[in-house]
Amino acid sequence: MDNSPEDLKVFAYLAPHPLDDDSIIEGDCLTWIPGFLNEEDEEEGLPATYRECNIKIYDEIEALTEFHFKNSIKNMWPLLSKIQFQSLQIAIDISGIINNQKNTSASYLHNKSSQIEGIYTFSLDRNLLHSYLQAKANNTVLDNYDLSVWEHELIHLLDHEEILKGTLYGLSDAPSENFKYFFLKFRQEGIAHLHYVLNGNLKIKNLDTAIKDFIVFATEKKAKLDFSKPTNQAIVEELLSGFEYYNIGPWIILDLLRDQWENIHYEMLNDCIANLKSNQPIEKETILEIIKLGLQLDSITYLKMTEKYFDKGFMPL
Repeated sequence: MDNSPEDLKVFAYLAPHPLDDDSIIEGDCLTWIPGFLNEEDEEEGLPATYRECNIKIYDEIEALTEFHFKNSIKNMWPLLSKIQFQSLQIAIDISGIINNQKNTSASYLHNKSSQIEGIYTFSLDRNLLHSYLQAKANNTVLDNYDLSVWEHELIHLLDHEEILKGTLYGLSDAPSENFKYFFLKFRQEGIAHLHYVLNGNLKIKNLDTAIKDFIVFATEKKAKLDFSKPTNQAIVEELLSGFEYYNIGPWIILDLLRDQWENIHYEMLNDCIANLKSNQPIEKETILEIIKLGLQLDSITYLKMTEKYFDKGFMPL
């Protein structure tokens, strides 16, 4: 077991790498990268992707990714220090071939990770990489969201077991199971987004609004789901679409934790909710303690507790 974040070995790599023998990446795919020279090396008879100056950029991208990832590990170390790490890998989607979605930044790949083996895999999407490169080229600071992305994904790592359990609901063709997974997304993303929200980055400004939005969103989604026949992948994807999980989820988690820990941590959680509403800062140690409590809220308990927001029979439990 590693005793400090500096001991961890982080391996970031371009996926696919332009220099791989079977790579289909051409220079035209990489012109968005600051400093990339999209011209053939006529003297050496090599394509643009093989130019020495571009190869240097590939190495810099990997080093830059590892730098930001390790900074986030340091921030989260009080929660990560007891995890057994054998390997931490980050696949960098340099070309947008793996993921071309406009709003993704990075992902924790739970299906390619193993708690037992201590192997954890992530991906970095081109959107966040572009922010990294622009900030470096212009000598500017990343915004709060980009700075917090890896904290979010590391919380998913800490939530690995519950994420795997929740995935089973999504793989089912039973509408009632899929609807449970819809609710679990508020748990998963709500906990993971606590670090960002508790540092004062709010789209929803108070708990009452979050609860109202939660009820409306869930009611709309349920109305579109036909519970009389099996679902398919397209139906499940539509059910899970949207970004409300990130905005609503943290507030719901805070409210449920306040209920769950009313005899021990009520004051801390209540003060936290009040501080968010009044835009007052929350101490780092308190933020980490709340995230720790959130990770202890298992999926089944969470589903039962969310019943309080809805009419009897709304939740398919």
